[in-house]
This record gives sequence, structure tokens and C-alpha cells, in this order.
Amino acid sequence: MLSQLSIFLIIFQTCGIRLFDGQGVLFLILLLFISLFRVKKGTWHHLYPCFPFIALYAGLQLFKGIIPAVLLNSILLMVSTSVFCLTYVDIPTKFVADLKAVLKLFVLQALISIPVYLLFNDLLENVTVNDTYGYRTFLHLFYYNMSSFNLGGLTINRINGLMWESGCLQIFANMYLFIRSYQGKSISRSWWVVLVILFTISSTGFLLLAANLFYYFFMRRGTKLATFLLAIPVVVVVMFFSVSAAYQKLISDTSGLIRLSDMVIGARLMLLHPLTGVNMSDLMNNPDFMRLEEDFWGMGSKMISYNAGNIMGGFTNGVFFILISWGAVLGAGIFYLFFRSAFLPSTKFALGIFIIYFVSSFSEPVTDTAFFYLFVLSSIIIGRRSSIGGDVSAEPSVPDGGGNADAGTVPEIHPDTGGAAPA
Repeated sequence: MLSQLSIFLIIFQTCGIRLFDGQGVLFLILLLFISLFRVKKGTWHHLYPCFPFIALYAGLQLFKGIIPAVLLNSILLMVSTSVFCLTYVDIPTKFVADLKAVLKLFVLQALISIPVYLLFNDLLENVTVNDTYGYRTFLHLFYYNMSSFNLGGLTINRINGLMWESGCLQIFANMYLFIRSYQGKSISRSWWVVLVILFTISSTGFLLLAANLFYYFFMRRGTKLATFLLAIPVVVVVMFFSVSAAYQKLISDTSGLIRLSDMVIGARLMLLHPLTGVNMSDLMNNPDFMRLEEDFWGMGSKMISYNAGNIMGGFTNGVFFILISWGAVLGAGIFYLFFRSAFLPSTKFALGIFIIYFVSSFSEPVTDTAFFYLFVLSSIIIGRRSSIGGDVSAEPSVPDGGGNADAGTVPEIHPDTGGAAPA
């Protein structure tokens, strides 16, 4: 129970609605105290490799002039997450089962928000949370994005679940769908997860849903030919909607353009400073960043077909955030540590989770977070999945789709049982 509560805090610190100022720090402190209570005696030595990692990060950021408060927050994040990882040092494969249980809660809450929206739309109120984010909400229990879309004459708001943005909700909904598919759940029994992803109306979410469906129908062992043929139009349709949604964002509002600008500016800034990167805590005072912003958004821009003026929207690309914050070489190593985490106990499983988070990070700032670093730090504390033995190297207890194990290891993921929740 405490392990699942800890994961809940990590996910909420990463993407949860910012209900009050200092929420992230409070959740990290709670995570640290819960984890300290759970750490077993005789395991503290596993933390030693984290010290040079954190020291390297701190030294690099101090060299670039990071804002002290930002550095202290990052150190707290890494320390809290490291101690959390220590609680799984003897049983890393249990993490997937705990993660799955917490993801189910988030997705179920988002699912309930759909009929609530359809039934009580007239009762929704507009609120501003923490003087920053605007939402529509029902009793402050269900939140919806202020932006609306017209679907067949019906104007609807995107669902947020408990996340600060619909694009964040799709990350964990797609991740939960992948885990269910990986363990062999029929896609027909996961219809409610698919429904949640569709109601996020996220172009990235649609793209990853198509990838999830492609994996389920084409990549798992034992897929029948008839299922294979019937699945082709389904995947094509979802891909069409994902491309269409992305195109509409690029031509109709600044949301897509901001994502595009962050990718272009991020790539150029990384090439200008490939070894050490730049201080990401104070980009507005970085002359290279400001020049690149002006090149993209300015009146003489060659990147967009109209004079949008200068639109400052921060930096939302999580992939380039890591590559610029750490430098290109060390940043690539950080992503490798994520991929090889012992919390992702087979290569195929790791690839699925990595793709979902990596692709989503191109449009959401979710890498300088507890959820991202728990995979990175678990590689340092627990080791690679191929080096920890135990259940990880044993015959899998749950088949991969058609019944044959992925070479290597598969986490012990138990099917949903009991209760009134969708199966």
C-alpha cells in the first residue's frame, strides 16, 4: 500500500494538477519520509553510486549558473527518488505491478469524468488553479481543458483526469494500455482505456494509441491471420486521426507551433552547446535562446507563413531539455539509463514504455521530474535488468500475448480481478 502511495505521489509530482504553490516540493518530502520508513536495513550501500551522479549534475549546473532554488529542488527530487528506488532493491519486478495498480486509478478517474462531463456540462465552472492554469471543473473533482473541439457538431472539452494537461493524461493511459496488452489482455477488454485516450483529443495520444494497437495486433506472438487482416484498417484509421489532429494544431492555433518551435530551437541550441548545454533555469537571459526564439517567431521569420510576432511560451520539449541540460553526450546516456532500468524487466517491455514516454516528451515537459528519474536512478542503484537475477531471469509467470516469453525477462503482472471496475 505504501509503495503504491509513493508511486501516486511520484506521478502527481510529475504531471498532476498544480493545486497550490510548493505542491511538488511537498510531495517530494512526503515521498522521502515514506521511503525512509520502508528502506530495509543493510541496503543503504546501494545508494553510494548515486552520490557522484548527483554531484556531477550539481557541478555541471552550478558551472552554468543555475538558479540556486531550482538546483535545490532538483537535488531533493533525485534524493527522494533514489531512496524510493532503494525500497525495491531486492524485488525490482514488483514495481510493474504497483505501477499498474496506480495507473488504473488514474485512468478510472478519467473514465468517470467522461459521463460526468456529458451529464453535467452546464454545471461546470471555470477556475484558475494556482493563479496559472485555467480549467473547467465539476466540484473540483473532475477537470477539463479550456480548449474545445467540434466533433460531428458536438463541442466538447478535452478531459484532463487529474493531470495538468490532457497530453500528460494520455502518457499514463497509453502506458497502462501497453501493460495490459503486454500481459495478454484482449483489446476488447481494454475498450475503456482506449476511450480515455480518445477523449484526451491529443495528437500524440492518438499516435501512441496507433502504436499500441500495432503492437497488440501485429507484434505479439500467436496473432491469428484473420485478426491481423481486420486490424489493418483500424490502425490506419487511428493513424489518420493522429496525423489530422497534429496538422490541425499546426494550422489553427499556436499549440502545435509552440511544439514545433521548441523542437527546432532545442535542436539548434543543442548544436550550439553540445558538450555542456546551457542553463535551462534562466533561458530568458540566454542570448542564443532569445535569438533563436526571434528567428522562429519574429516578424521576419522564415519558419512560419505569417507574422505571428514574438510569442514566448517557455520550453516544453522534455527530450531536448535533457539533451541541453546535461549536454548532448551525457543526455543521451541519461536516456540509456532510463531504457535499461531494472524496473523494465525485458527488452520488449522496456522498449514499449520508453517509446511512450520518449515520444510524449517531445510535446510535454515531463523529463525533469520524479517519474523520469526513478527509471534513470534505478539503473544506478539496482543495476541493469540482465544483472540482478531473481524473478527477472526466471521463466515469466505471464505470457507475452501469444504465450511465449520474450527472450530475457517479463515482469510478474497479475490480471485485474474482482470489483466493479472494467476488466
